[in-house]
Amino acid sequence: MSQVLRTAGMKHEIDGAIIKAATKRTRNIACLKSAGHIYCSVNQCLMHRICLIECRGDKPCAYKSTMDNFPICTCPVRKEIVKRYGK
Repeated sequence: MSQVLRTAGMKHEIDGAIIKAATKRTRNIACLKSAGHIYCSVNQCLMHRICLIECRGDKPCAYKSTMDNFPICTCPVRKEIVKRYGK
């Protein structure tokens, strides 16, 4: 079953299995629950596994880290949004 995300005037449909895969819910999946959520900007995704990002917030996120001093995102929901809908 899919859930529809509404953020910044956009609508995204995400499979329930991908949402369940987001087990590190330190921010309580803000992208799913907040209509005004602002995503980190994705500069590039490497093999749909790791996304190089430009962070748009100072709140902690369990899926945000760094690789060679570049900020990255490994969130399954965010990666699916990039895969299906682009940046």
